Amino acid sequence: MNKILVTGSNGFIGSHLVPFLKENKFAVTRFDIKDGHDIFSPEFESFVKHTDIVVHLAAKTVVDKSFKNPSEYFRVNTLGTARVLEMCQKYKRKLIYASSAAVFDPQSSPYAESKFHAENLVKLYQNILKVVILRFENIYGKGMQKGTLFYNFLHEPKLTVHEDGLQERDFINISDVVSIIKESFKDIWNSKEVEVGTSNNISVLEIAEIFNEITGKKIVFDKKKNGGVGESYADIEVLEKLYKKKMKTNLKEDIKKLCQN
Repeated sequence: MNKILVTGSNGFIGSHLVPFLKENKFAVTRFDIKDGHDIFSPEFESFVKHTDIVVHLAAKTVVDKSFKNPSEYFRVNTLGTARVLEMCQKYKRKLIYASSAAVFDPQSSPYAESKFHAENLVKLYQNILKVVILRFENIYGKGMQKGTLFYNFLHEPKLTVHEDGLQERDFINISDVVSIIKESFKDIWNSKEVEVGTSNNISVLEIAEIFNEITGKKIVFDKKKNGGVGESYADIEVLEKLYKKKMKTNLKEDIKKLCQN
């Protein structure tokens, strides 16, 4: 039975991944700053030593906040990943690294740049470690982070669309994401850089219209750009070769369920 260490285990992805892995009979160890654990502390080495696979989810991810405190984003996201790599190399542990589609536009925000440099560090280890890079698109589901598009549309009184809303993005349900992470434990995924999405790109305005249809909330436009990447969708050629299960993502039905809950 593989022993799995999940950093950032209390975050959005981690809070879904840990119970999912336990249901699938993996031995899972949590590691999260909210539980008093710190990747930069000496104790982290022992956690890596006594595991088989490290799923590195721990990161600062709120794009807008990265403009206010960029140094903290580089410390946690870039230097934190370097620390994880150091320990994985020392004990020859496999690493699943949670990257982001934001790396395609590193100048868009300090968050994007910190993830860009972190991913490049991981790439340096591809020939000496078992490493998988999962480059996530926009993930939605129960417990998603405040400030994300779906969270805002669910919780704010109006549906605020930045610019004209025609920028297209790729959205994927958290249930598909945790299943993909589990599959990436297999050796066939080693040294792969995998874009994780559906490739079914949809505009922000279309998403707002679905929420409007279900909730009756009014759509309003804000001419200001938000801090995120303007357009983004996954090239899933590599994903389709590795992941043979049918995706569960169904935007309209999933949004209905989120609104009901």
